Amino acid sequence: MMEKQGKEGEIMSSISDFIIENGKLREYIGPGGDIAIPEGVTEIDPSAFKRCKTEYLWEKTSPVVMRSVVIPEGVTSLKCGTFKDCLELERVTLPESLVEIGGDDNYDGCFVIVIN
Repeated sequence: MMEKQGKEGEIMSSISDFIIENGKLREYIGPGGDIAIPEGVTEIDPSAFKRCKTEYLWEKTSPVVMRSVVIPEGVTSLKCGTFKDCLELERVTLPESLVEIGGDDNYDGCFVIVIN
């Protein structure tokens, strides 16, 4: 995984791990692990992390194992089901700019998750 060290040694994902259009994260295409969504993203498509979901196991490509996600400042809402069925997801770091988390199913299927 191409990573760069951010402030205080935090791991940052490579910009090439994401498909972003006009500030909207359309899809994560990276190798998984600890993911930091790039600055400048203001919206996350509910299917952006479809490769980590359990139903992806039935596809020809192996699913991605996401351990943690850092959402950048500027994102104001998470749509229903954004992280649903991401079984290995353990931690989501939310920005202060977040004012809305849609629906009760955002984290359904996640075993244990810590929200910062």
